[in-house]
Amino acid sequence: VRLHHHLLLIALGGTVASGLAWWQAAQSPHRLTLAAIPDSTATPVESDASNTPTPGPAPISETASEAEELVNQQRAQLLGRWEDQFYGRRVFEFHDDGTATMELELDSVGKLLYGPKLRFFVAWELKDGILNLKMTGGEPSDSAVTLAKLFGESSQQRVESITADELQLRSLDSQKLYKHRRLAN
Repeated sequence: VRLHHHLLLIALGGTVASGLAWWQAAQSPHRLTLAAIPDSTATPVESDASNTPTPGPAPISETASEAEELVNQQRAQLLGRWEDQFYGRRVFEFHDDGTATMELELDSVGKLLYGPKLRFFVAWELKDGILNLKMTGGEPSDSAVTLAKLFGESSQQRVESITADELQLRSLDSQKLYKHRRLAN
């Protein structure tokens, strides 16, 4: 069976491997963040202890508030449907509850091996400009399980840019840049 998987990958010529590379678990020992996002772990402004006999919580710094606002803004912009053409048509749909789906319409050999269309169920989180994705299932089940074993069940991607019409994500593992365009809901 293991030999079958290796032959399968060779036969695909990288089609499915590249198309689903974002599923690979990030192996980078360094955590990358957007330069535009201020460090949310910045030390809060200290209060003057001589004025207050009982110290209370330190006020939240303006930088942390700005970072939180930027993350909330990016999170809201991420919601909806996004498409790219990468070894077939991929459509991501991000929901407000932290779930998403990815539909993959394979081209060429991938279509012969796995069928014309796959659907993956994903849990997602956006933190410090990094989009964390974890596969929770898929259809058809056998193909989804096989691909999850081959490529991993999670990935991390840095949000390079996001506008009303375009989303650019960079894999922390491969450094590949994925460009998605927004679809009408």
